[in-house]
Amino acid sequence: MKRLGQILCAVALALALGLPSPARALEKATVGYNSVADFLLAFIAKDQGFFEKHGLDADLKLNQVSLVATPAVLTAGSIDIGGVTPPALLLADEQGLDIKIVAGADQTAAGYHLSGIVVRADSDIKNAADLKGKTVAVPGLNDLLHILVVKWLGDRGVAKSDVHYVEVGMVQLGDALKAGRVDAVVPVEPFTTRIAGSGGRVLAYYVDDLPGGIPPVVWSSTGKYAAAHPAVIKAFRAGLADAAEYYKAHPETGSETLSHYIKLPPEVLKNIPIPPMTAAVDASQIRYWVDIMRQQKMLTKAIDPASVMVP
Repeated sequence: MKRLGQILCAVALALALGLPSPARALEKATVGYNSVADFLLAFIAKDQGFFEKHGLDADLKLNQVSLVATPAVLTAGSIDIGGVTPPALLLADEQGLDIKIVAGADQTAAGYHLSGIVVRADSDIKNAADLKGKTVAVPGLNDLLHILVVKWLGDRGVAKSDVHYVEVGMVQLGDALKAGRVDAVVPVEPFTTRIAGSGGRVLAYYVDDLPGGIPPVVWSSTGKYAAAHPAVIKAFRAGLADAAEYYKAHPETGSETLSHYIKLPPEVLKNIPIPPMTAAVDASQIRYWVDIMRQQKMLTKAIDPASVMVP
């Protein structure tokens, strides 16, 4: 009994002194991201050890598909958690793919030029009405940028049917405009600045009209995965939250961190605007996307935003 008492005292002393306890096994998850600034918090959480701090071994993997295709990649099991646009997620939900939001990534704010409509410098297109009868290239039909440019034009009296929309990959938008195959393109940065500086002209930063606090991108998983791995979801959220606080205190680390994950020249990275970062997202923010997609008849049924979110 005396020996047992000595052992218990030693354990208590170790705990009191904060001596290290046996290491616990980390939860593992493959996290898919795209080469855009929206995923900065995940990059910071990985580099600064915040995921590991909360018990998560996150393997960050560059997606070889667009954000629109992320739901299919999640369903196939190639990644466990992936970035996706809310419109793509809502369409996937309507199609029965069981894709759920697990965390926020970023959101809109005044002065953050998420995207612009770019025309040729010598074009006679001067305003929204001049786009009637024209061909406009978007990176993805029925996805975020397409939906937003349709809304912006509609608010100015240009119906969706007044414009011919075609899908052109983001990196090919500049060539399509320069060759005259389309009359206008809808890129994101850094492509907007690069196209405008190579014979183009920004007609409008149409996304600036969005209300603040709207998430252009969220983190998602399948509902099945989230239900089976609650510890992963909890650790992932906690790591992002720590990263948000770190970035708030050290904003100068943004461009340097992006350079580790987005393989673009330093001079190009300097032109990438970094949106307001947040790990939080709620149903009211997703309601915005449900409403706008219903208005554009992209969703055939009303969707409760809470139903596509992991509690």
